[in-house]
Amino acid sequence: MNDDWIYLDYNASTPMDPSVVEVMNEALESQAHPSSNHPHGKRAAHTVQKAREQVGLALQCAPEEVLFCSGSTEASNFVIKGTAFSPENRGKTLHFISSAVDHAATTEPLRFLRELGHEVTLLPVDKYGLLSPDQLEESLQDNTVLVSLIHGQNEVGTVQPLEAVGEICRRRKILFHVDASQSFGKVPVEVDSLKADFLNIAGHKIYGPKGVGALFVRKGRSLEPLLHGGGHEAGMRSGTPAPQLVAGLGEACRLVTRHGFVPAEPVDTLFALLTDELGEEIRRNGHPTERLPNVLHVTFLGCNGRALLNRAGVSASTGAACHSAAVSPVLQALGFSPEEALGSIRLSSGRYTSQDEARKAAQRLISAVRERASKEVAVS
Repeated sequence: MNDDWIYLDYNASTPMDPSVVEVMNEALESQAHPSSNHPHGKRAAHTVQKAREQVGLALQCAPEEVLFCSGSTEASNFVIKGTAFSPENRGKTLHFISSAVDHAATTEPLRFLRELGHEVTLLPVDKYGLLSPDQLEESLQDNTVLVSLIHGQNEVGTVQPLEAVGEICRRRKILFHVDASQSFGKVPVEVDSLKADFLNIAGHKIYGPKGVGALFVRKGRSLEPLLHGGGHEAGMRSGTPAPQLVAGLGEACRLVTRHGFVPAEPVDTLFALLTDELGEEIRRNGHPTERLPNVLHVTFLGCNGRALLNRAGVSASTGAACHSAAVSPVLQALGFSPEEALGSIRLSSGRYTSQDEARKAAQRLISAVRERASKEVAVS
């Protein structure tokens, strides 16, 4: 890969912070099982417990309410299937609610449950990707057992009004699951403010390692485990914990608590420069104010987003698959045409994105658009 490429795909994955790497290397020196009742095992257990406390502090919950897992896909599957298969719900036809712009880690297990005979409602959103709490409440049924929603939308960055949703679920005694994979570390995420019964985060979205995440399970709530075995993680997720991974996640959460949220300035600078030069040739997507501060989802009208990124040397995500006019489910829910989706790009900044990088990325994208336009004129 050309080292001159600019990385603006932090929503996909973040690089590990140096202190995370250091903590993980220290944890790798442990040879023991965290459940072993000897000094070596107790040291490994201490590493896991320290990480649990760091995650709990970041989410403002008790450490014993933190369950370690492989990431947000497992966590969402665990909450959804664990609710459906819990002893009190077996043999019943249940109703679940999510949205048309939720991640596949939520919508796919819900599709699986629908095939088993359960009912699923995917709420529509407006042109900004925002759902309506009132419409959600109108969709509740007597057999509704779980509402599962993404907090910060991963493609266009819209932040959903989940405080209002949490109030509704609490009042109606319905379980509420929040996928905070993209929002944690970027906007306030506190389990009590959201009134969440379950909430998940992922290590690789917050400068931690891939392959590890955490699920908040409010005290008194129960789920049927996905993994049955030795009864690790308070009997809810069997399997030997990996001290090095959970240590990395814990350190990443400590850094979120210490450093605060990702700044919006690089994305603001990037958008301002693009707008000044391209004007009506581009369109920003997502909610104008209720959005993740590090996300710029923009449509370059009449362009191929992937081709622009390749020409500009910018690592980012497109709104449609390369060489395809297919519209992603999220963009389809927002009313995008195949052509609009093909020209859409998600640029996402992070802790290490400088203003100079933002300016350089804008200049490169502008040049790529102008180069394309010049070639079209020459051909015609």
